[in-house]
Amino acid sequence: TSFPDQYPCPKGTFNNRTGLNSSLDCSECVGGMACDVEGLTYPIRPCSAGYFCRQSADSTTPSLGSLADTCPAGSYCPEQTAEPIGCPEGSYSAAVGLQMESQCINCTGGFYCNETGLTAVVGQCETRYYCPVGSKKSTEIICTAGYYCPVGTETPPPCPAGTYSDVPGLSMESECTNCTEGYYCETTGMTNVTGPCKEGYYCPTRSSVETQIICPEARHCPTGSAR
Repeated sequence: TSFPDQYPCPKGTFNNRTGLNSSLDCSECVGGMACDVEGLTYPIRPCSAGYFCRQSADSTTPSLGSLADTCPAGSYCPEQTAEPIGCPEGSYSAAVGLQMESQCINCTGGFYCNETGLTAVVGQCETRYYCPVGSKKSTEIICTAGYYCPVGTETPPPCPAGTYSDVPGLSMESECTNCTEGYYCETTGMTNVTGPCKEGYYCPTRSSVETQIICPEARHCPTGSAR
């Protein structure tokens, strides 16, 4: 060797020692950093956002497979990332090259995402429960009284007028309770009857108004009449 800098360490490496005999003695570029020029004594540039640099990165936007590359799907990589960071529970991403957590997609309503680093939703919400956007488990929220929740529910539909339910966790409309004879259930999503049938009228089961059926001639229908 004629000159002290005749054989610089190659890209992807650095060296801050003296007396090296071979390029194999150069140190691999450290995690989160890029050694994108020859002859470095220490890494000086961080890995770009949207990429990860575990080691040996020879560019701020490397393409070295498992060593350093574009941030994989299901993860995000801020600047100077050594290891990709998985999208948190309740989210996912099928896209590559994410730079920040906010780019992960909230889990779709009616579905759940119960792990980190997901590239797609895991599955549908279980029956008797509902899963709003960003849910982390298949039993995220038990179905509210007055409503019912089939499989894959994001927003529970209410028990219809003429019915009610004071029990949470219904799975289908048929589990709603028909309004009691002599009473009416005026609106949807009720947890109890609205009140008794009006005098002069009668209310069979599943009545939705206090004047459901007018009392027949020659009959007397006091308040709360069922027939």
